[in-house]
Amino acid sequence: MASFPLDIAQLVALFVESVLYGAFLMTFGMCVHALWNSQLSGSSQKRMFIAVALLLFLFATSDVAFGLRHLIDAFIYYRGSGGAIQELSDIAYWVNVMKAINYSCQTSIADWVMIYRCYILYGRSWKVIAALIVLWLAGIVSEVFSCFSEFTEHRATNLNSDRLTPWLTSTLAVTMTLNVIATGLIVYRIWSVERSSTGMIIYSRGSSERQGSALKRAMRIIIESGALYTVSVFLFFVTFLAKHNAQYATSDAVVQVIGIAFNMIIIRISQRRSVDASGVESRYNTMPFFSSTKHGRRGGGQETILAGISVDIAVESDMRISKDLPILESLNTFGPSPLFKKLIRSDGHYAWDTITYADFASDMERSAAYWSTKLGDGGMRPQQVVGLWISGSHYEDLVLVYAVCRAGFVPEVFSSSFQDQGAPVLQELLNKTGGQALLFDPQYSEAVKGITVPCIPIPEMRTIPPSPSSLPSLPDVDEADKAMIFHTSGTTSGKPKPVPESHRWLRCQRDIQWSGSWQGEFEGQDVFNNIGIFANVGTATTINYLTLSGQCLAQTSRSDFGRDELLALVHECGLNRMFLYVPWFTNLLDIARKDEVVLNALKGMRQICYTGASLNPEQEAWIMKEKIPATAMYASTEIAPSLVSDLDKLNKLPLMRVLPGLTLKFVETGGLRPNDVDSGSDSRSGGGELLELFVPITSPNCPHPDIRNRPDGHYTGDLFEEVEEGYYAFRGRSDDWIRTGPDLLFCDTKSIEDTVMLKCADLVKTCTVVGHYKPALILFVEPQPGAAVTTPSEETALKDRILGCMTKFNARLFSHERIADINHIVIVPTGSLDRGGEKSSIRRKTVEEKNKETLDTIYGLNRLT
Repeated sequence: MASFPLDIAQLVALFVESVLYGAFLMTFGMCVHALWNSQLSGSSQKRMFIAVALLLFLFATSDVAFGLRHLIDAFIYYRGSGGAIQELSDIAYWVNVMKAINYSCQTSIADWVMIYRCYILYGRSWKVIAALIVLWLAGIVSEVFSCFSEFTEHRATNLNSDRLTPWLTSTLAVTMTLNVIATGLIVYRIWSVERSSTGMIIYSRGSSERQGSALKRAMRIIIESGALYTVSVFLFFVTFLAKHNAQYATSDAVVQVIGIAFNMIIIRISQRRSVDASGVESRYNTMPFFSSTKHGRRGGGQETILAGISVDIAVESDMRISKDLPILESLNTFGPSPLFKKLIRSDGHYAWDTITYADFASDMERSAAYWSTKLGDGGMRPQQVVGLWISGSHYEDLVLVYAVCRAGFVPEVFSSSFQDQGAPVLQELLNKTGGQALLFDPQYSEAVKGITVPCIPIPEMRTIPPSPSSLPSLPDVDEADKAMIFHTSGTTSGKPKPVPESHRWLRCQRDIQWSGSWQGEFEGQDVFNNIGIFANVGTATTINYLTLSGQCLAQTSRSDFGRDELLALVHECGLNRMFLYVPWFTNLLDIARKDEVVLNALKGMRQICYTGASLNPEQEAWIMKEKIPATAMYASTEIAPSLVSDLDKLNKLPLMRVLPGLTLKFVETGGLRPNDVDSGSDSRSGGGELLELFVPITSPNCPHPDIRNRPDGHYTGDLFEEVEEGYYAFRGRSDDWIRTGPDLLFCDTKSIEDTVMLKCADLVKTCTVVGHYKPALILFVEPQPGAAVTTPSEETALKDRILGCMTKFNARLFSHERIADINHIVIVPTGSLDRGGEKSSIRRKTVEEKNKETLDTIYGLNRLT
């Protein structure tokens, strides 16, 4: 090539590569900074991308170094015949071979990253990337033979030698083909999401221009980065086929361009995230289904425009694919993956059916279309409240909750517990929330008589026909608007309270609390148990948080499942994470002490979260000794999971830290100590003052204004002690609410005590109710002097009279709140019930300690504390 001799071509190649290397170094520093400060879904993902960036840096730097070394050898040290051109023609020289290896490694890494992005964006589907993997492996084989041919070439020649040409040609052809296909698949995926999402968006003024920007920006970044890489390879391919010495400059440029393209993707994403950081609401959907959100209170009217895969997900594809997806898109993304293991047999031989994400999406949309038409024809408008009275024990109940949301309404969920209270209480609650209709399970047909709003029986899902028309667009909502409504599991003066969950609250539950509570990095799907029925907030919102990363829920026959069901869940459903209340976990621990199979099942879990109270110190010590992966968690109906212990620090049990992303406060209680409120705290206490947990209005898990007990936030009534800096232990409650009954539901003991004192004033001098984390409530009574008893028959008669006075009140209570058995009333001598402590309330702890043997006898649980 007389017009462009080899020695000049190599000098030009080094100059071009050095310029590009300078650009690479600048982008590399910015890329590493962006990755280091990014919020990728786990430390392994962050490490992986940083490792890729470092490898690209290594090969880019060494390629420049080898090029410089080769020119120094040729122009300075070489003294043989033919001059520098002769030296540069020795392609078997080790420096040339190393540059060939650099090129091969750099392109292999770049191609692998593109394949990995496809894999993530298509829901980790191997089918989509199978052909790409074949091409990638074929490219590696060609590169290996290219390097080998170059290393064994023993004559002066160039890259167009007869031995090298076939392998280099196939290498370049494969690289270009793979790059074009992978880029096309990624762009098509984003485009298809944009196309399918347009029907879900309600546009407001100016939003139509912004709506497409996120997805179009994603496509533009992918196309531009792919084009940069593809064009550089194409130029190398053309100059190589033309046998022009410019091929040395174009081949060296490819090595640097690959690194620049990778870095620029990360940098542009980081810059976009910084722009959006001040108003994250404008990027994230605030509700499982709602894709358009008014931010009149905080964002000056800004509207959410994200309807599918954001730029973050499209290019930083290692992040969990659904983080920025509405639930509708998540169901599509994880379509073939199991979402729900439906229990179909529990008679000692357990069996489950598998419901996939796609199955749930189909059932939900069919049901949503039915109710959209049914309720719309009845005059209901979007965002009005619809009551759902369900048993909560069936898969179909879960579908219905989300179908009503998808139809554009706000579900108010009632459980089977409301059978105890009946139509009057349901009517009062519907009136309070503005409920316009009640959908009810046919088993409650008699109970709904007397309710004035339209009552519509829920048909069996299999009888609901496919909808001939598409669903309407989703309504435009504010992040503070109500999305779902549940109820307290206990009553105050015979009435449960509605607990609305806002769109903001649900988004926090999904993106911050659920993802922050579960720890450890594992391959394969996470499979959880349900902690309650699907009419309770923690389990009813399961679809909201499971779809974050394609997790699965295995249905249990009961919350306190035992040995056989646990093992069946592990073997048949792949259960690997558990969420349990302390008494249920205690039961499994007791079994595991005697049964090695159960112990191994517990040790084999990825994580076991227990909540509601602390285990006793002896149990915690045994967990640490056996290395059972358990973590303590604090959660409540109002604020969801908020504190959790560290999985990798078992020795800290039960100390918990606040979940990142929440802004909770611990408020001094004025000198209250652990032994003032909690009988289990004395041996645990670090001697510090108790602190009450406060959730300020700025924290994303702050409850809806309807249930906040302060204008600036919400006091939970739960007490903690800071044992180590930033680590807290739960120490009981400052109020009169306890958990009791078979399902450990809440109960307002003061409301019961006040009623007894009022209704039985001539019989009862003072009383207290105990039963925290016990199967039933026990009422301790000091009789009035005129009602004192001296014989067993008189005692029984007094108990009967007390129960008689409570009959009407009991009718308005949930079953777990009722004292309806004379064996659950204990008559004690005058002065036995010590009145004192905070707010002059009876100290339940003292009553429980003084009457421990009596309580153990009543419960028949002498082995439990």
